[in-house]
Amino acid sequence: RGDAGDWKHSMDELAIYDASAVIDEIIETTKKKPFWIGHSLGALVLYIYLEGAKFDESGKVVIDRELAKERNEKLLGAIPIASPPAFLGERSHPFSIVTRSALGQAILGAVILYFRLQDSFGGRCEVEKTAKRLMNHPRIIMAMSKSPRRMMLYNRSNTDSDTTTSLAKWAVDDVPFRMYVQLLEGMRSGYFKQYFPLSFRDFPCDYTVNASLIEAPILFVGGEKDMANWRTTKEYGYEVVSSKKKDILVFPDYGHTDLVIGKNVEDEVYPAILQWMRKIEAEES
Repeated sequence: RGDAGDWKHSMDELAIYDASAVIDEIIETTKKKPFWIGHSLGALVLYIYLEGAKFDESGKVVIDRELAKERNEKLLGAIPIASPPAFLGERSHPFSIVTRSALGQAILGAVILYFRLQDSFGGRCEVEKTAKRLMNHPRIIMAMSKSPRRMMLYNRSNTDSDTTTSLAKWAVDDVPFRMYVQLLEGMRSGYFKQYFPLSFRDFPCDYTVNASLIEAPILFVGGEKDMANWRTTKEYGYEVVSSKKKDILVFPDYGHTDLVIGKNVEDEVYPAILQWMRKIEAEES
């Protein structure tokens, strides 16, 4: 994980240490190249990995083009779901209206500063404990499922109450403050970059501008009603990567998490992904 168990890590460590270790172990054990299917943050980690990110002696993230080629060759295919490599979207999109407005920028800046201060004291954001407390109040859970906030998570018409309750109960975990800072800094600037402390005096590594280093076969999957705008995925992902084999699937009426837990994913989303995987396997054999 790249830390001493003190939760002092970001998405950079997950990609540079964890992803590398997992993929190498799979290849060594199975003697086969794996597919990487990553949803949301899982796909952001994938982008960092495929771009050849590593830490230099000073701890700054740098891009190694040779390492990028090596990592891309290790995957049979990459499937990022609901995860654009940038946070730049159409000005008319609700997410952009909120994050790019003066008020939105001020709020993001305040939250980022708060999380940075919390990180300096150690520990992590205890999301799991908060979720368990909320589960004792069904009315609160129901109210949250109907609030505008749920637009960030799923399209309610594409889920059922049991699924959304299970999402709140089981699909949350504690998160390092640094990962929140990295995500929110991306939302504020529009570009996905390495985590950097306030004392950082260099230009942080920008993963958005290095997306062209991705060469592995790749399938981008998005939803028309996802706050992670699929048009951003197309413009900064699909149209930028250097993959010779690349496709993009956009599903109507799908939001963020219902691309993996929606009522009809087993009939609509999963078969389409599987078909693409089999096509890549056939072409590689």
